[in-house]
Amino acid sequence: QGAVLAPVGALPFDPAEPVAVGRTERHQELLAQSSELALEQLAGSMRVYVEVPDRSFGATIMNRLRPWLHVLLALSANSPIWRGRDTGFASWRSISARRRAADGPPPYVRNAAEYDRFVDQLVALGVVPDRGQVDWWLRLSDPPGSSRPTVEIQVCDVQLDVQSAVMITGLARALVCRALRDAVIGVSEPRFPSALGRAAGWQAARHGVSDELIQLSAAAAGKTWLRPALDVVAALLAHVAPVADDLDALMPALADTLLGAGGAERQRRALAEGGQARLLDLVRLANEPAGVEAA
Repeated sequence: QGAVLAPVGALPFDPAEPVAVGRTERHQELLAQSSELALEQLAGSMRVYVEVPDRSFGATIMNRLRPWLHVLLALSANSPIWRGRDTGFASWRSISARRRAADGPPPYVRNAAEYDRFVDQLVALGVVPDRGQVDWWLRLSDPPGSSRPTVEIQVCDVQLDVQSAVMITGLARALVCRALRDAVIGVSEPRFPSALGRAAGWQAARHGVSDELIQLSAAAAGKTWLRPALDVVAALLAHVAPVADDLDALMPALADTLLGAGGAERQRRALAEGGQARLLDLVRLANEPAGVEAA
């Protein structure tokens, strides 16, 4: 059929036909709940699941990851083109998703029970149809009694290639490992308003790693400020270095992203150089198995 299976943060052109919605009860329920928003979900977020000992640990890990979620978003930004135009945002997907009822940074919670109460209230109020539609950038696994509890990091854009996806996954896992260690040894949890985290996410979605980022890791000490993205990423690496034994393997892809070869910049260059045809070539060639291009 001439189709290519390739991940991208947002569909970069208008679909030739109206968006089809599945006929299952679940799909129809989501359509009724979100109306026009459901028809615009031509975007792909990347989810990283990391197993944790239990939901109690999961709750404190969520709190400890909150200062770093926007940095993962900046590194993963891969949706600058929407309906054939450069949106001016490195991650238009994340900006578009803000219109949903339960999106953005997760609230600070004192424990897993408080987290579950928040989620249950959203469902009871009809804001979301079920727990699975809570789209905070980070959430606990459901159902609560799962035998394999995880934290689900879902702030990132889908990546253009495997190397970038592995890099993002490795950093996310390292952040969880550091949070778990800090919880065990009794390091205090960072506290700052969710509104500040939301602002940091907007800044990250706007520029990716090509400009400045809000440094939330010092927010508890009242030292939140704009810093060059490279400095904020360096702070993340220093934060996870004591618990991560695979950072060297992630560095080539990370260096490419920081030097302007992240998904958003690669898409923009392709569109500027050769329009949509060149952009689609980029997406296709980034995901073909070795040897296919030469053949």
